[in-house]
Amino acid sequence: MATTEQNISILFDTLTTTIKKFGVYGAIDALKEYSPLEKEHNESDFKMLNHLIDVVCGVYDIPREDIMIGTKRGVRKEAMVALAYVSYDFLSLKPSFASRFVNKHPTAFSHYRKEAKSYDPNHPIDKIKLKKLDEVVSVFKDLNKNNNG
Repeated sequence: MATTEQNISILFDTLTTTIKKFGVYGAIDALKEYSPLEKEHNESDFKMLNHLIDVVCGVYDIPREDIMIGTKRGVRKEAMVALAYVSYDFLSLKPSFASRFVNKHPTAFSHYRKEAKSYDPNHPIDKIKLKKLDEVVSVFKDLNKNNNG
C-alpha cells in the first residue's frame, strides 16, 4: 500500500495535471462538483482496490503513479484491463467506484473490462496478455476462497 508521502505526491501530481489541462478555475470547479467516494463505499472496498492496484502494478512491473495518472499505452493499458476486469468480475466493485479511484471515466473502464473478456486464448499475443491477467486473477481467487471458506 502507498505511504502517506506517496499519496501526497500523487495528489499534487494529479492536481498539477488537472490545472495544466483545465486551468486553475477548471480545477476548482471540478473539486467543487466532486462527490467523495467514501460516501458510496466502505473502508474494505478502498483496501481491496488498493491491494488490487498493488498486485496489478507488481505483475505488470509498473509504478503505481502510472495507474493513477499515467497516459502511456502498451503495458499500462494491459494493467488497466486487468484492474477493470478483476475489480468488477471478482471483487464486485462498481465500475464507477473503481474508475473514479484511478481517474478514468467509467465508460473507458467498461471498455477495458470488455477487452479482457474478448482475449482469444488461441491468439499468440492474447496468450501473453491472458497469462498476466491470470496471475492477477489467481491472487483474488485465492483471497475469495480464504474469505469464504
